[in-house]
This record gives sequence, structure tokens and C-alpha cells, in this order.
Amino acid sequence: MAFALALVASWCGTDGVNVFNFPPLAATGKLADDGGILSIGELEAKLAIALAALPENSLIFFPRANEADVTEELRRTASQRKITLAACDRLEEALQQLNITLSRSWLESPFRGLEPFEFAHASIFFGREAEIQAVLALLQRRITQGRRAILIEGPSGNGKSSLVLAGVLPALVRRGLSNTGVNVRWGLLRPRAVRPDVDPGLEVDSLSLALQQAWLHDYAGVTARPAIPISAPATIDPDQYLRWLASSFNVAGAEYVLVLDQMEQWFEGQLQSATISRLCVFLARLVERGVILIGTMTKGAVDRLVEHPELSACFGVEGRFRLDKPLDAARLEAVIERPAQAARLNFETGLEAEIFAAANHGGPDVLPLLELLLTELFERRDRVHNLLRFADYAAAGGLDGVISARAESVYVQLLPEEQAAVPQLIWKLDTAAVIQLSDFAPDNPMRGLAAAFREKRLLVQDQDAGGETNLRVAHNALLRHWQRAIALRRAHEADTRLWLDLMREAGQWSRGTRALIPAGPQLAEVATLFQRRQGLWTASDSAVIAYVQASLKQTTRRRLITAFAIGGPVAVGSVIGANALFSFLENRRFRRITFDDVAVPAPDYFIPAAHYLMEHGISVENVSPDRSKLQIQNNMGLYDGRAAVDQHFLTLHAEPWAAPMSFTLRFDQSPKTIRLVRASLWAATKSGVTHPAWGAQVFDAMGSEMDHVAEELLRSFISVPTKTFLLQASEERPIATLKITSDLRAVNKAGELVPFAAFQAALIKELQLEF
Repeated sequence: MAFALALVASWCGTDGVNVFNFPPLAATGKLADDGGILSIGELEAKLAIALAALPENSLIFFPRANEADVTEELRRTASQRKITLAACDRLEEALQQLNITLSRSWLESPFRGLEPFEFAHASIFFGREAEIQAVLALLQRRITQGRRAILIEGPSGNGKSSLVLAGVLPALVRRGLSNTGVNVRWGLLRPRAVRPDVDPGLEVDSLSLALQQAWLHDYAGVTARPAIPISAPATIDPDQYLRWLASSFNVAGAEYVLVLDQMEQWFEGQLQSATISRLCVFLARLVERGVILIGTMTKGAVDRLVEHPELSACFGVEGRFRLDKPLDAARLEAVIERPAQAARLNFETGLEAEIFAAANHGGPDVLPLLELLLTELFERRDRVHNLLRFADYAAAGGLDGVISARAESVYVQLLPEEQAAVPQLIWKLDTAAVIQLSDFAPDNPMRGLAAAFREKRLLVQDQDAGGETNLRVAHNALLRHWQRAIALRRAHEADTRLWLDLMREAGQWSRGTRALIPAGPQLAEVATLFQRRQGLWTASDSAVIAYVQASLKQTTRRRLITAFAIGGPVAVGSVIGANALFSFLENRRFRRITFDDVAVPAPDYFIPAAHYLMEHGISVENVSPDRSKLQIQNNMGLYDGRAAVDQHFLTLHAEPWAAPMSFTLRFDQSPKTIRLVRASLWAATKSGVTHPAWGAQVFDAMGSEMDHVAEELLRSFISVPTKTFLLQASEERPIATLKITSDLRAVNKAGELVPFAAFQAALIKELQLEF
């Protein structure tokens, strides 16, 4: 920040003369890309040095996020020396105190395409000023009434998230509530931050972790990373949560604002109803204790709130803001013109009016379509004159055809095998809403297809609560407007409805709240679906596949039992044979080894692993060093359960500790793919969590390496989710052996390798073998 202010001051000077008559200045703080001023360390010492060095009537700028670090002694010294201490959230605030108005320029694309506006895009978010003021006024009324929660509702994709994140939140951070300047600290919770789990306890733990990670961002409105390591508690307690917030942010009198974005996904997703109920009660208790909640929710899902009366009462009828009115002409004009002005763009004569006329008669998707059209024009612009052109407008397909034209331009450049994967892409987006990259090998055509759509910002990438890398549509308008997607969705509309039902039922079955599908028309329809769509299934569909296979197996058994009752002893052999054949075929295709079906007793909390693995057709070879032992470990054996989230895992151990360590697994039946799942870890100690560097290699029967994966030594002050690693055989040769190597050492300042990690070897939570 000091450099930025000095640079501006030098531009404002003439031949070294300070024409603005600036006072002597000092500044400290880190500038974010959007002009926000981020917190820093050791502010107290820096201010003390500046106060000792500067003359009277000087000015010192520092981050408002560090205001709590300014001691009373520093303030008295500043007052005695007539030096002003100026806390700022943004660079333009500092410049305004120097009587300089910053004319904002946006150096990247000023248009968001199909992607939503985030907090960092407040400078190019236009056309919603009236709604921002209305939401702030509603929030202030609710606070006055003692109800500190509001809900923004409206149709899917009409900009609810953008309004809150790029409009309402920046206004709150800059002005404070009622323009009081009170420090606002905010967090953002989205449903996909919580990992669904059959185990209710693990799901609640994931929710607790997500509630803490909601505050870990680098935008204005947060201090630095929390001062204490995150460790998700076993219970969700509002008082404990608020104590954690207060101790982490250490800002006297701060207002805490928690944004609950895309709330409809809580009710439409895979979280257990008990988890959702617990979350809703927890949020209601936070409101009672003074936290402000701002939620966004699709109009069709709002009625589901009545199932959770505590949270519903927080919002009430009066606390709902309906974002369903189309933008009027003046605001549509602002959406088109003002971002272009920020980027110093020019429109070819008549083009601006043409775009405005098309947008003024647009439908419910007009805003995302308009943003995508403007993005397309920006990417095709005349870069010499920074000009948006009519010819590019026509080539992009205009407002109505821009998505289809953009997607089709990607499609025609794909390889034939990538084009053939488009039906699977649309199916996945339609049913799971995401493309889980770990489902596909690096050379799978889906990887290239997804990357091409991501490059054109038709898909966006993120990570779920389990650490999986996912791609999702930037906006559902892609599925509603791309002609190829429309045709594919129409072709498998009935299959999609049935599959969505199966996803819901499979989750209930896995939790023990639903029986298997009985014999009859529904099961016959499901069996036909599986045969017709079998090329679409991936590993992430395993829960549904298991549910259907168990249902088919149950029906087969019942038929055989009926035959037994009729046919007597002859049927006994058929029943046994059919069950054995079914189990044999099922085991031949897929095997999941979780290590959770063993008892690992105290006090050591481990058992040798060789016998257990032998039961799964796996033998252990070449354990190194000789004194190390391959074992199944219980998490209670590591820091009393405070280090690893998962209950059991496969690992190596030696006394004394050793590095590097390795072992080899040989398979009686050769798999074609292996998925290794590294355990999830709590950062429960003051030093966070560390996990050794490790790698895995697969070899054929001749000992030739076919594939490998690796992970560097992990050092983290926040908890680390599970991560899945895929290893594949070649088309000609299956996998014979798997070798896992671990190294707990790190390089110290002297360049030496010294023991560093908390565990000796990798913690493998799960082995998934596909044959």
C-alpha cells in the first residue's frame, strides 16, 4: 500500500513539486487485486517505528482489519505528536483522505459471462443499486425489530447470489450498519461445503468444519486467518462457535454476518434430514445471539422452510425479499454501459442500442445471456481500438443464440471421441449437477471435453467438502439454450427422472431408512434403465448401483426360495448355486476394502494387516525397512483420535521411526483400476497437521511400471479432507502389484532431511478395486 500511495503521489506532482500539499505519509498493508487492504502481521511494532520517525501533522494509513492491534499507548503517542492514524478498508478510501478521487479502471474482462459475481467484482456490478438499497433498508428494519435475518428469494439463475455477494456485502463492509462504520465481518456457507455421509457423526463433523471455514477468505470484511487452528468439534454449539469467532477475529464491537447461499440445495441434496434440522436450529440460535443471517433461495424451494420452524421464524414473512422483477430500461442500460466504461471499451455505432433492444425484450435468462454476449464481444474485440463490433455480435449469435453458438464453437473443435462423450457430460450435469474428475482417467475423452468447456467458462471448477475436483455448469442457461443439450435432455428425460429417484432412495437405503426395491414394474423399469444406460455409470454412482444390485439380488433370492418351496430339495442346490454365482460375479467386478469391518482393540489400537488383506486376495511383500510393520490402525491410536477423522486405515509403523518406508501388495485377481483414498485429517493441535509425502506405483506381472500417483508432504493449519488417487492398468496388461512408498522427512534450513510429519507413513482409508 505504501508503494501504491507513493506512486499516485508521484503522478500528482510536477517536477517533484507536491502540488496537492500532501502531509508526510507512512502506510502499511497488503493490497488485494480488487483494491481491498488486507491485514498484516506485527502492526504494533511497525506503527511504533513510524510514530518515532515522522514529524508532527503526519498521516499513517493501516488496514482497518488490524484496528484491534492498535494499543491505547500507540494512540496516546499519536495524539501527543499530532499524527493521524487512519484505518482503511480500500485504497480509494486512503486516496480520498488525500483529496484524490480514483477513477476506477478494470484491466480484465468487465463482464462475467455465465459465472456469478463474487465480492471481488463489486466494482463492475451495476444495475441493481435499487435492490441493494432495498435489501439494506429491509435488514436495518429487521435489526430494529430484533429479527436479524433476511431471505432473498427468486427464480433460479436470476442473480440472487450476485446481488448479495457483489452488492449487499461490499456495501455493508464499507459503510457498516446504518452507516455507523461498525466493523462488519462476514462468512459464506454453501451446501456443497458439507460432505454427505452415511455416518451421521461424520456428516455433522463435516458441517462443523464448513461452518468454520466459511470465514476463511481474503476479501475485505475478514481479518487474517483465524488466530487459532481450526478443529471441528464433535457437537455444533452456538456459544462455542461465537467464542471461536471472537477469539479468532479479536475485533471489539464487530458485527458478524453469515451468508447462506443456495439454501435450496440443502433440501434437494444428499444431506441427511437430521443434519439439516440440526443446522437450522443452530442458525436460529446464532440469530438469537446477535449474528446476522442473509440467505438466498430459489422461489420453488422456499416452502420447504416450514419443515424447520426455528429457522423459518427467523426470516418470517416480513424478512423475505423477492428478486423477481425484470430490470427496467435504465438499469439494463447500466449493465451494458458502465462495465464497458470501467474497461475503457467502445461500441461500434448502433451496437449498444441493438444489444439494449434485444435485452429489453428478453426472458427470465436475460441477465446471464446478456453477460455472456458481452463477454463474447469482449473476447472478439478489436484490441487496437478497444472496440466491440457488429460483425462479432452477428457471429456470436446475438442475445438469443449466444450460448448455443459458444457451446457449438467448442463442440466442433473437439476430437471425435470427445464429441462422443457429450451425452455423458449432459447426463452427469442433469443428474448429479457436477462432473467429478476423479471418475475419469487422465486419458479419458471426458477430461478433454470438460477442459474445453471450462476454458470457455461454460463450466466452472471447484472442490467439494471431500477434496474432490468438480466441474459444474456456470449457469443452467447452458442446459436450457444449447440446442444439442436440449435434444439430449429431451431424449433421456424419463431416464433422468427415474435416476434422480434412485439417487434419493439409495441414500435412504444406505442410512437404513428405506427397504430395497420390491419385485414388480418399478424394478423391471430400473433393470431396463441399467441395460440401456450402462455406459454412463462411473465410480461416483456406486451408491445407486449397489442399491439396484441389492434389489435385483433380493428378487433373485426370493424367486429361488419360492422355487425351493415348490420343488423341494432340488431347489436347494439352485438357491445356493445362484447366490454363489451372484456373489462371485459381483466380487469379480468391483471390490471395496474400507478396513472398517475389523475390531482394533485398545491399548495399542492396531492389528497386523497381512491376514486381513489375505482374506481379500491380497498378499503383502517387500516391507521396508525390515523392522517396520504393515498394520490396520484405529484413529484413537493417533493423538487420541484428534488427528484423523476416519476410523480405520492402512499404514506402516516402525520402532524406532524410519524413513523412507515402503510395502508392496500383490493381487490374486488382477484389477484394471485401483483407487486409493487417503484419510481425512484434523488440524487439532497447535502446530496444525502434517502428513508424510507418499506415492503409489502399479506394475504388471513382468515388473514394468504402468501408472503412478504421488502427494507431497502436507503441512496445514486447517483440516485436510480425504483425497482419492486413481491408478490404471494399460489396455493390454492388468495390474499385478501395487507399491506404496512414504517419507516423513522434510528439508530443514541447513538443507538436511529431518523427520517432520506426524505419522510415519501414508494413512490409506480405502482401496477400491475394479476388475
